[in-house]
Amino acid sequence: MLRAQRSFAGSLAGGIVGIVLGGCSVAQMPAWLQVKESLKFESDPLGAEVRTTDGQTCRTPCSLTVPLTAQSANFILDGYLPQTVEVQVHQSAERLSDNSFPPPDFEPNPVAATLQAIEKPPERGKPTERTNSAVKIFRKRPPPSAVTSAPPQPALVIHVAPPAASQ
Repeated sequence: MLRAQRSFAGSLAGGIVGIVLGGCSVAQMPAWLQVKESLKFESDPLGAEVRTTDGQTCRTPCSLTVPLTAQSANFILDGYLPQTVEVQVHQSAERLSDNSFPPPDFEPNPVAATLQAIEKPPERGKPTERTNSAVKIFRKRPPPSAVTSAPPQPALVIHVAPPAASQ
């Protein structure tokens, strides 16, 4: 009976600690404690959709106010390969005139991406143009010039006379 009471008490204490500490995660911090910074986005071509790690989106050129943490920006545009750019937080090592450090900022800022067009597959029914020099096309070739056919010879005509009639 004593073991059962200790085990229950230990479970209860562990559960309470878990609930208390679970409420202290970064995601549940009050908004005024989270530092946010403006991050600019550019793409070539313009009009790509940008999605940040925290789920915010915009179309280039644009800027978003995002948490000041290392993250990635995903650029998506129809007809182009998607691209991901990593964004880091940079803290300068140079001190200001009051001997303090400047606030951290994003690097790079602006975040730029040059998107590559997707090659379209050939349409069905149309032959594919091959540029590989190793592909050989086989054609019927004329016979070699040394083997020419002889000029036609006149046919040998034999006239056979009908047998003479007996008289």
